[in-house]
Amino acid sequence: MREEELIAYREGVAERRAVIADHLSACEKCRAEMERIEAVL
Repeated sequence: MREEELIAYREGVAERRAVIADHLSACEKCRAEMERIEAVL
């Protein structure tokens, strides 16, 4: 997942929200990246 997609997901504007949510539930690396993004924003 690209950082831009994760930020859009966090802000609720991602077009593929369901796909990203499924990916985050399965991908530890992207979950860690999402946690990093949330800490910054």
